[in-house]
Amino acid sequence: MFIQCISGIQGQNKAPKTFNLSLKNKKQWHFEGIGEWEMKDSTLIIVKNAITDKPFRVPSARAIYTAKKYGNFELSASIKSNASTEQIRGDIILIFGYQSPSQFYYAHFTGTVDDTHNGIFIVNNTDRKKLMDNNTSPFLPDRDWHNVRLTRNIKTGEIKVFVDGSVNPSLELTDKTFLKGNIGVGSFNDPGEIKDIVVIK
Repeated sequence: MFIQCISGIQGQNKAPKTFNLSLKNKKQWHFEGIGEWEMKDSTLIIVKNAITDKPFRVPSARAIYTAKKYGNFELSASIKSNASTEQIRGDIILIFGYQSPSQFYYAHFTGTVDDTHNGIFIVNNTDRKKLMDNNTSPFLPDRDWHNVRLTRNIKTGEIKVFVDGSVNPSLELTDKTFLKGNIGVGSFNDPGEIKDIVVIK
């Protein structure tokens, strides 16, 4: 299930409105890249995936929610890597600020930390680029479910990522390359699962 939560207008004391958007409605989603997807029990499952570098190196399984673009928002989900336990770099991503298949941001959750893993990245008509240093801990050290949350403020450029209910952000930076855009989920090159996707605007 994909849940879109829209808050009431400030100062009018209106309760938030919640809309359930079915993942089965393919008109609201665009699946791109070489990954193969399934839907089971309100869970998006990447059943097959691999690395691609055409036209350049970007996440190879991307599910983009096309019904609406977001500026300021909070995006959260439950995620799980299904990569082999021998592969410590099993990953899942949250996509935001999406403009096109060659222009978007993504938060990368994986089991290792280096210049190409575990952080906030930008794709801007070339290979993905990490926008921060490597002073974090791995976010997916196992094959269990983890809760992740991303907040975006396009006025300030602020991007924050929280993992497993953390009060303080696990990742934080400022960037205004892309502002309002689509959101999505996926993986760089591994199988995995995503559920309980929630957007608060």
